[in-house]
Amino acid sequence: MLTQLIASFSDNFKQKTRNPFFGTLILIWIAKNWKLVYALFYFDSTYTLDKRISYIETYYKDTSFIWNLMVCVGLALVSLIVSYFFLHLSRLLVNFYEDIISPW
Repeated sequence: MLTQLIASFSDNFKQKTRNPFFGTLILIWIAKNWKLVYALFYFDSTYTLDKRISYIETYYKDTSFIWNLMVCVGLALVSLIVSYFFLHLSRLLVNFYEDIISPW
């Protein structure tokens, strides 16, 4: 029972992480909020948990989490659309070369 649960969870996790939208969204969120990510992992040893929590709270007082997330979702969608456009453009060029230029 426990092995089936773990296997189901790992399969679901693998399926979600291979989705190009979520990967792009995570990379864009990290790039947009790099100061927060850096601060989460590289606090000085003198910082206590309360100081770390207060730093995160002040970070999100300046920027709205929902608005930040919406901007990141929009940038992820735009970057996926642009990347798929370039993929189709390259496929068009390859097909043009193989079907028209090579036989000629």
